[in-house]
Amino acid sequence: MSGTFQQHLGQATIECSLNASSFRPGDYLVGSLKVANDGPDIEVDVYVAFVLPDGAIFCITPHGGLTSEILPWIRYMPLPENYSFGPAPMFEAIVPGGLPFGDYLFAAALSTPGEFAVVGDLSLFPFTLRAETLSASMRHYRSRYFR
Repeated sequence: MSGTFQQHLGQATIECSLNASSFRPGDYLVGSLKVANDGPDIEVDVYVAFVLPDGAIFCITPHGGLTSEILPWIRYMPLPENYSFGPAPMFEAIVPGGLPFGDYLFAAALSTPGEFAVVGDLSLFPFTLRAETLSASMRHYRSRYFR
């Protein structure tokens, strides 16, 4: 899925994706973004977040951390005419244990600069966090080779 919006002088789009649609604790998660502007030069704020099964939102910070505050990942990003970026990895993590299992969303949006005013649709990438169900032999392999 992708999000698209029209701003005063241009058209910009954002698409987010992950390297898989299902993860377990210990898996490698990579979030990627694609941003484009088919219209004249504009500026936007870029928001990227994870939405948990209970609806809680955690935004990715400019330094790669997570916060429950609604904050842009990039502020006042210039999008020149005919700009195209990505898809490219922008967030990498090992899925930690202790997170609730269930359905999540990886989300991205473009906003009017300087304010939380998302214009247009969000880009949403649904994924599932499931319980670890490795066989005994696979657990041995992981413990032997991935310390």
